[in-house]
Amino acid sequence: MYNLYLDEFQWHFPTEDDRTWLEEALANQTLITASDAIRVAAESDPTANIVYRSQIVSTQVNNERVLWMHHIVNRSARTMALDAIATHPNYRGQGITKRILQEAVDWSKINNPFDVDAISNYHNSNESHFNSHNMIKGHDIKTYSNVSGDDQVMQEIALK
Repeated sequence: MYNLYLDEFQWHFPTEDDRTWLEEALANQTLITASDAIRVAAESDPTANIVYRSQIVSTQVNNERVLWMHHIVNRSARTMALDAIATHPNYRGQGITKRILQEAVDWSKINNPFDVDAISNYHNSNESHFNSHNMIKGHDIKTYSNVSGDDQVMQEIALK
C-alpha cells in the first residue's frame, strides 16, 4: 500500500516484493541488507518511544522506486535521525536524492507525524550532508562539532 508523502513522490514500507530492487539499491555497502530493510519495516512499532522506519520512495507518475531511506525517531528526545539513504543506480547522479530530501523536510515541517522538534544527521567532520551543495534550502541548519569525541559532526534542521 502506497501512501501520499510528497508532491512528486510517494513512499511505502518494503516487503518481499521489493527484495530484488533493494539488493540492487543496497549493493556495494556492508551495513544493511535487503533482508534488514524488509525486517525493520515489518517489525517497527510506530507507538514505541524509539521507532525505526524503513521506507522506499517512488515516483507518483509511474510508480518507479527511486531510493530507500532509514530513519530513527526518538520520541522522548523529540528528534528524527536520518540514518541511511540508498539511491537506486538508475537514479544516481541526477539530483533526485536532493529533491526528495528537500520535499521530505518541507513535508515534515508541515505534517510532523511524530511531533518531533528536529531532523538530525551524524557524520564524519570531513562530510557535510544537509548543507552540502545546498541540499536543503529554506531551513535553518545548525552544525555541532565533535559530538561524540570522535571527530563526528551533528547537523540539525529545526521543524518547530
